[in-house]
Formats: sequence, structure tokens, C-alpha cells
Amino acid sequence: MSQTTDNRFRNAVFLVYPDSAPENWIEILRLQHVPFIVSPLHDKDKDLSELDGDLCLVSKKAHWHVAVMCDGNKPLKYFCDLSKSVNGSTAWKIQNLRSMLRYFCHLDNPEKYQYPVNDIRTFCGASYDDAMQLSGNELTDECNKIISFCIENDISSFSGLVKMLHHLGYHDWMHIVSSQRTYFFAAYLKDTHFIKKEKQNEV
Repeated sequence: MSQTTDNRFRNAVFLVYPDSAPENWIEILRLQHVPFIVSPLHDKDKDLSELDGDLCLVSKKAHWHVAVMCDGNKPLKYFCDLSKSVNGSTAWKIQNLRSMLRYFCHLDNPEKYQYPVNDIRTFCGASYDDAMQLSGNELTDECNKIISFCIENDISSFSGLVKMLHHLGYHDWMHIVSSQRTYFFAAYLKDTHFIKKEKQNEV
């Protein structure tokens, strides 16, 4: 019973290579009517390899990461067959969808090339924003960090916060203030601006 459960899961990922995929590979996957998310083209990845006795960085074969998300559990063969239909790699289970999508742009790997989040593509009802949602203690912790960020940088307007996050490329925080806690931060910064203005008038 446990073996059957371990081999069935909702989310999986595989690689697709530009030099071997059909030109219409996106359409082939779309015809399966299963939600999927495609990473930016990883054409600047490098691996540390040994060449003539020396360690050096060698360019990796260009590829896309494709995350497939099903409503219910599917066997590994289902995902592997999807990948095979576009000449992709063997599929493997996604342990944490949010972490995998962050890896699509190397957001947690500053030593690697940083691919633009805006180049991520979604199909068949897949939602990048929904997959990136934080909840519970994680969301509270990040909100506390954003409040500290506002205090340290003397930010007292919602537009000022958005501009700063955009300028610094803080994609996770931008998602929180634009999608998950917009009203909270708009109200907090409005009060902050009001209190700051009152103090200035008292001087």
C-alpha cells in the first residue's frame, strides 16, 4: 500500500530541450488539458566540471523546466508519458511546488544566473500567483520583515513601498503586498504617513 502511495502524486516536473522538442510542444501539452507552468529558457546555466585535469565552468544544455499540476494523484508513468510526448526528460515528483517554482528563476541561488520571473508562462488554468501563496506563520513572518523594512527605509506610502520592492527585485514581498496583504499594508502606510505628518506639524 505504501509503495502505491509513494508512486502517485499530484505535481511533477520534467525538462524539455529546444534542440529535441517538437516546434509545437506547448500545444501538445495543452491538448492534455492539465495545468502546467513553464520556466524561462535556461540557456545560461553552468556546471562545475573537470576538463584536462582542471575544474572549470561548462555551459549546460539549454532547457525548460515544466511543472505539471493535477487535481488528484497520478502515477509517475502518467507524468513520464507527458514528458515523452514532447521528447522531454524523465519526470520526477515535486516535493514542494513553491520551492520548485522559485528554482525556475534561481531565486534562492544567487550564485546562479537569475532568470526573469516575468518570463514564466502558465497554461490550462495554472496560476503562478496561487502556487506562490504563503500562509500561516510563514506569511506572518514575512509581513513582519516588510514592516521592519519600511521602518528602516523610512517608507510611509504604499506607492513608495511598491517602487522600492520593484527597484530591488524583491519578487516575494511584491507578491505579498500586491496580492495577499494589500489592504493591510495600504492601511498601515496610510497611518504611518498621517502620524509622520502630525509630528512634522507639531515642530
